[in-house]
Amino acid sequence: MLRGSHVGHDSLISNNCVLSCNVLIGGHSILGEGVNMGLGSICHQFSKIGSYSMIGMGAIITKKFESKCFGVFVGNPAKYIKDNEHLKKNFTEEQIFEIDEIFQKIIL
Repeated sequence: MLRGSHVGHDSLISNNCVLSCNVLIGGHSILGEGVNMGLGSICHQFSKIGSYSMIGMGAIITKKFESKCFGVFVGNPAKYIKDNEHLKKNFTEEQIFEIDEIFQKIIL
């Protein structure tokens, strides 16, 4: 968590997440393992961000946001643009499937 970041009440931030400067996380949000939130990104309350996802600088996670593990999301509102191949290459297909299953269990 870098300078000026805020995590709202009752939020769950999993291991190895990076919250860059001025990131705002609304209450009751869930960030999966290894999420990277870019500079000044904002996350609406009750949001769920998939494991090993990257949220671009200044992106806005709205209440209609649909996340997936290993996704790269940019814009306002944030939209999926591609898979996070940089991190995905460190896992086998079986591990990727397991990571997604674990995240789905957490958010239910």
